[in-house]
Amino acid sequence: NEAFNCKPDSNGKPTAMCLGLLQHKNVQSWYESRITGANHGRADHVQKVDRAESDLTRALELDPEDPQLLYKRGLTRYAQKSYKPCIHDLTTALDPERGADLNPSHLADIYYHLGVAYANLGNHGRAVDALDSAVLRCPHFPHYVHERAKSLQVIGEHEKALEDFTRILE
Repeated sequence: NEAFNCKPDSNGKPTAMCLGLLQHKNVQSWYESRITGANHGRADHVQKVDRAESDLTRALELDPEDPQLLYKRGLTRYAQKSYKPCIHDLTTALDPERGADLNPSHLADIYYHLGVAYANLGNHGRAVDALDSAVLRCPHFPHYVHERAKSLQVIGEHEKALEDFTRILE
């Protein structure tokens, strides 16, 4: 464990980071090893996503305050189309008390996935709010603008939706 700078927490238990670091040098590569790789069909992909969600849940049992783990599990739950748990994980990751440890480069991605999750649940008002935050952080990501335009259209904000759709085409 010392080779990976993996030290137990104040209670003497291995941290969530240690769980992933036993095989990988960081949570990102650990997560990617569970989600990516050669996709040998839908069933294999579903198994990998389910295994990643299970592993991230175990890691969160060891370190429930880790916003990076919440972010990754939220994305995994999004991939499973479990939108309510996805929203819970992503909003918890954004909690200001945890946010100090959150990688700022993930904020736009969190807001984007929150927006699409809300839209998939039919809550387009909240989707627009989240997607506004995503677009604010990454204004040149057309898929962020497109998703916002679709939700704006659903809630009757046709002029704003048209502006977004036009922006995508330019």
